[in-house]
Parts: sequence; structure tokens; C-alpha cells
Amino acid sequence: MEMAQRRIICIVGMHRSGTSMIARLLNIGGLDLGPAERLLKADKANPLGHFEHRGFLDIDRKLLQHFHAAWHDPPDLPSGWHNDSSLAPLLRQARALAAGFPERRSWGWKEPRACLFLPFWRQAIPNMDFLICLRNPLEVAKSLQARNRLSLEHGAWLWYLYTLASLRDTRQCPRLFSNFDNYFDRRDEEIRRVLAFCGLEDHNDAAQLESVIEGELRHHESGDQLLRDDAAIPEECKKLHFGLRSILAREDLPTDGASGTASSSAVNAFVAQFETAPAFRYFAQSRSTNSPNSQGGQRLAKFLRSFRRASS
Repeated sequence: MEMAQRRIICIVGMHRSGTSMIARLLNIGGLDLGPAERLLKADKANPLGHFEHRGFLDIDRKLLQHFHAAWHDPPDLPSGWHNDSSLAPLLRQARALAAGFPERRSWGWKEPRACLFLPFWRQAIPNMDFLICLRNPLEVAKSLQARNRLSLEHGAWLWYLYTLASLRDTRQCPRLFSNFDNYFDRRDEEIRRVLAFCGLEDHNDAAQLESVIEGELRHHESGDQLLRDDAAIPEECKKLHFGLRSILAREDLPTDGASGTASSSAVNAFVAQFETAPAFRYFAQSRSTNSPNSQGGQRLAKFLRSFRRASS
């Protein structure tokens, strides 16, 4: 499908937040995600497919390795980290990957780890539009507990960091928030809204699009009261989730992503109240408990000390 205006859509959101489902929806709607052979295959965790390009996953894994971190133990990065010269080879790799997509067609990509590295990706691929996927943190934590045997608290703090990063590092960018619940509570409206944001309004096969949602396996569904009552979910996570939902319910962010609107400003102001320190304290404590002599943590600390000296 030829697009009137070429768009580059970056689909971000915490693991288990519906990013695969939404990427599949957009792919059916006409968004180019790359050759089928370059996409991750379906597996037990995502039986309908990940719709995730291996090239982007490879770079995000290399970034995690560079900072001696993991997707479930994120790095606490200093301001300006993405300008470090040691990242130049990965930056070239990212630009070459993007250059491989057609010049006259809209395309997009999805990779949850990218939430942690958006300043890098924005430098590598300018002028991206961001589709930010949101989901109840208790549902995410339960899904991670089942898939990765992470505690509910661990999963909730991951949700907190990934969500904060995706919100803060897309300020002033064209962006749309899409809540996982909306695909089940008001399916048709949400599909139209997301397709419009991505410039895919011309797709007419509504039944095919709706089948994406109908086929989605929703193993973990948690209402508001369950989230409020669950003591394993930190209060900061609950505050972020309910506050965001309240803001976005009052007024949907404009589909052109213009900054300075009341809703966009409200999101930015609200997010500014939150700190990442509590989450990183939890991960440091967890790391110390599970691996008292962790060399990875020592290497990351050494890198951060040298980076700060070089930047001063």
C-alpha cells in the first residue's frame, strides 16, 4: 500500500503490554515491519507472533550488554549517555538498518527494550512518531511472573521504569497513547484511532483487523480494585497508572502529536512528579540479594564513573 506521506512509527511499551498485538494490527493495516524472515517467530509466549524485527532487537541487546545490564535489570543511565563516542558503531548499525526500509512507504518497528534507549534511537532515526502502549501494571506483572518467574514487585517496578522512560523521552515528539483495555472495551474506536495516527485510514478490511483482537489471548485481566488492593504492587506504580489513565480519559492526545496542547502538557507535568530512584534501589537490592558479588554491577558503576568524568 502506497502512503500519501511517509511515516516512521516506533511502537514502544513495557513487555507484555500488547506491543506485539498492536504491531500485528498495524502490519495488517499496511505498515511495513520488514521482511517476514527478519521478524521473530511465534513462540509459547507469543503464539500469534512477535512482529518484531531482529535487527532492532539485536541493537537493543547490544546496548544492554554495553551497559552490563539486562531487560529485567535496566541500567541507570546518566544524562547525555547517548552522546558517548563508544556508541558510534551501534549508531551506524542503527542508521544502516533504517536505511534498508523503502523510501516511499511508511514503516515501523516494535521492540520493548527500546523504551530504555529512546535518546539513542531518536538520534539514529530522526522524525519518528511514537505509539506508546499502556497496560495495567498488575496484569503486566502477572504475565511476567508466569513467563519469567519474576516477582510481582519486580515486574511492577520494571513496568514503572519502562513506562516513565517512554513518556519522558518522547516529550515534544508526535505520539499517541494506546491503552490495552481499549482494544477489548471499545475495539472499533481504538483501531480507527490508532490507524489514523499512523496514516493507515485507507485499510477497509475491518473484519481482518478485528480478528487480531479477537485472537488475542488475554490470560491476565485485573480490574481497578484488584490493583489497588494488591500489596505487592508499589504505590508509585499505582499512582502513575491511575493518574495517566485519568488524564488521557479527559482528552485524547491529538493524533498529529502536536506539543503544547492541554493534554500533552498535563501528561508531561504529571510525569515530572515521579523519580526513578525507588525502582533502581529495588533492583540494586535485588541484585545484591541474588548475587552478592555481582561483577556486572561493578562494571556498570565503573563505566558511569568514567563517563561522568569525561563529561565534566
